[in-house]
Amino acid sequence: MKQEAGIILTIIIPHYNTPHYLRRLLDTIPQDIPIQTIVIDDRSNELLPEYEECKSYFSDRGVLFLRNEGEKGAGASRNVGLRHAVGKWLLFADADDYFCEGFYDILRPYLSETADIIYFPLTSKEEGSERESHRHLEMAELICQYRDHPNLENEVNLKYRFVVPTSKLIRKDLVDKNQVFFDEVMHSNDVMFSIKTAYYSKQIAVATTAIYCLVRNNTSLTSLVNADSYRQRISVWINRYLFLRDNLSRKEFRVLDLYGMGRILYGVKGRVGFKILYQTIQTLRQNQIHIFPRRIFRVRSLWKWLQIQKTVQTDERRFLRKH
Repeated sequence: MKQEAGIILTIIIPHYNTPHYLRRLLDTIPQDIPIQTIVIDDRSNELLPEYEECKSYFSDRGVLFLRNEGEKGAGASRNVGLRHAVGKWLLFADADDYFCEGFYDILRPYLSETADIIYFPLTSKEEGSERESHRHLEMAELICQYRDHPNLENEVNLKYRFVVPTSKLIRKDLVDKNQVFFDEVMHSNDVMFSIKTAYYSKQIAVATTAIYCLVRNNTSLTSLVNADSYRQRISVWINRYLFLRDNLSRKEFRVLDLYGMGRILYGVKGRVGFKILYQTIQTLRQNQIHIFPRRIFRVRSLWKWLQIQKTVQTDERRFLRKH
């Protein structure tokens, strides 16, 4: 869609059955500046009166409400938003998260940047508490590493491991020129969008102050792992691997050191069964994907990873005890 005069930023928000969280998010977006805010409802089937009330209130304040009539899922909903976006920059948000106080004042200077993607630090909270969650740690570490040491290794890791669309400005021309869309699947729909926009970007930048808060609550917990969801996630992960292997330089690809053991362990934790795990291993081998990392003796990197995982597990147990 052609850019409208005065609209520099478009915020795209998929929504499903959480109008109370959506209202909180929309309240953090200033109403007195030229932002195009698009909410795409993914055919909600619960709390409809509350959603209609939220829709009526914010429609009067310029928010555009649309409905996903195609394939169900956040990816399909975001694609609807992309087709209606008119801003020079794109910013994605999930309905159960929110923007930090004063985020637009933080973001404003970057709207004149020449970079294609600008990564912002982020934070995370547990719902109903001021306690920090773990959800932002790995992404925050990627930004911090690149900001402090902007070398090839840290750039590659930031671009291709930061696989969520939130907390970064993406130039709309980049998306339009390269015809990048979200996968219209229920799981991991945002991975290839993030990978491809990062790949097509000619220049990236990082900011120093957080603009976005991930919220840990019952609606944002990872879905129960079952055979279908596991297979879908594995399929997307393999697509990511093959895209990067085929398009990155040998040196860049070796920096990532992607391997399949993490995917296998995810299936073990989810108890998907021996048969599916065996099929996963066979699929990895057929695509010539390593099961184990090449750089298994990189003690410093392994130690950092273990520390993050320890924090994640502690946070997970504490959160589940509360709920």
